[in-house]
Amino acid sequence: MRLSETDLMKLIPVFMKSDGAVQGLVNGLNPLIRAIAAEIKKLRVWDQIDEMSEEELDQLAWELDIDWYNHKADIVTKRILIKQSDLIHAKRGTKWAVEQLISAYFGDGEVREWFEYGGEPYHFKVITSNPGVTQELAAQFKRAIDSSSNIRSWLDTILISLTGEMRLKYGLGFHEVTKEIHQLGRSDEL
Repeated sequence: MRLSETDLMKLIPVFMKSDGAVQGLVNGLNPLIRAIAAEIKKLRVWDQIDEMSEEELDQLAWELDIDWYNHKADIVTKRILIKQSDLIHAKRGTKWAVEQLISAYFGDGEVREWFEYGGEPYHFKVITSNPGVTQELAAQFKRAIDSSSNIRSWLDTILISLTGEMRLKYGLGFHEVTKEIHQLGRSDEL
């Protein structure tokens, strides 16, 4: 039996079906149960986030009071922010909450607190290795941090740390160095 098609009269024992009070109760409860069944579908919001449109995500963020949510963010970021909203609300103002926002906006990164880099008390830096971070994305992140971090905490800067490998050849009189190595009794190549 589907809740949206419920008829409680079918569940009542035969000897009670003719009772006027039971009939009145069933007639009053049937529409209520159907209305509740319709509302239950709305509870499935959390497993539907990945299928929602941007407009639906924006509305849901407003309903959930996610004040660090950015309507200009891309749809993937919006989905991440909504999915993490309850945890960030619960741990608001902590390093962990800021790192969750870093993950949502930049993909990766970390928080360095003031005592880790010799800064002023209650200041912090954000370090990411995502080369795709733009000025606009950093500004969106800064607005999100301002609304979700501890009031006494201050973001000093957002650093993009890039590392890479490169082939480097150098030499100082290569032939002379080779000659000296052979004179020492080694035949290994450089």
